[in-house]
Amino acid sequence: MENYIESAMCHAHIAALLAELLSKKRTVLFGCSEFLPISVNIPKDECKLKEDEELHYQPADLANHLKIAADLAERSERPELIPKILGLSVPIYEAENDFEKLGELYKEMQLSMNKDRVY
Repeated sequence: MENYIESAMCHAHIAALLAELLSKKRTVLFGCSEFLPISVNIPKDECKLKEDEELHYQPADLANHLKIAADLAERSERPELIPKILGLSVPIYEAENDFEKLGELYKEMQLSMNKDRVY
């Protein structure tokens, strides 16, 4: 059996690292500390960047890894993590005025919260 939750957490760690990089460039308004509700290990592991990190990422890269992490959390039957993960994408799509994507995010979060009640 595949370990989807482990894969989800790997993508959450990647997303936290990207958030930290993008926050230092002032491209997004949050860093890795916002990932604490997902896992206490994420801020501990990903908030230690070198000042000379010069990588070229965009907020869309961060949103993509958050989406992958949420999809894997869904497959691992951990619906309670999905709103915590996808909620981090909301400010990205708000800044882009991508209301279609925001609607999709809120719908997916609602569906996962309804599933969470069943477990």
